[in-house]
Amino acid sequence: MSLASLRGSDVVIHFTAAWCPYCDAEIDAIGRMAESYASSGVKVMLVDVQDKDSGWESLRAHVAKSVILVRDATGDVSRRYAPLKAQPSFENRAEVMLAATVVVDKAGKIGAFELISTNPGGGFDPNLTPIRQNLDGRLASSGAPHVLDVAADDGKAAAGSGGELTVHVRIGPEFHVMSNAPSKANYVATVVELSGPHGVTFDKPRYPAAVTYRLSDTEISTFRGDFDVAVPFTVAASVAPGAQEIHGTLHYQACTESRCLFPRDETFGTILTVAAKP
Repeated sequence: MSLASLRGSDVVIHFTAAWCPYCDAEIDAIGRMAESYASSGVKVMLVDVQDKDSGWESLRAHVAKSVILVRDATGDVSRRYAPLKAQPSFENRAEVMLAATVVVDKAGKIGAFELISTNPGGGFDPNLTPIRQNLDGRLASSGAPHVLDVAADDGKAAAGSGGELTVHVRIGPEFHVMSNAPSKANYVATVVELSGPHGVTFDKPRYPAAVTYRLSDTEISTFRGDFDVAVPFTVAASVAPGAQEIHGTLHYQACTESRCLFPRDETFGTILTVAAKP
């Protein structure tokens, strides 16, 4: 594996060993990171440092397929990354890099270096939060990743009747949005609002079941991935036949695993074709 082959992408390099408990605690987070940032072109590499064959095989068995897994059997590569003055008592300089993380930018330069991931308040952080924050900053400065798409199906109904419009929301893989019933009053609810011509009224939307997202010791009610919102409507008998424009707004707040964006309004439109009253 040559880093030159990944030039043009941000690359996260994490150093590990099967026998290292701190490293082992980070394995799942490494997999989630690879999946979360894949759509933004970020590559995540896990380097197994001087493990025995049994350790290497155990890593291969449970590391996520989205992670580039490589083996540094001799430690020669890892030694090159070890800062000269870090852990001066370590004679084997490859040891310095265990549980360390390096971010190499698109130009092939080191943009971030964490010897061990720590929480802002101190203490070991198996989720590699500082590295995620660094990546989020890079992506924001080079053009924010796409958060979501929203669109509604066209509808049909006769004057004097009713129906339902379906609003489709597609959220980027690294994001989630708060649900329509947030866990706390100060969180921003995801809300679909539709409006149309006089005589077309919309009832309360029906949202899907929320997905629980765990943040530290707190569970947050969210939506992730693709979901639909059904909005019932009624067409008065007085509405003229023909195509009627429907305007929609999606109010939401999106977050990644390490930061939240400001609340946003996304507008969209659709057509409701009204037939003459039977």
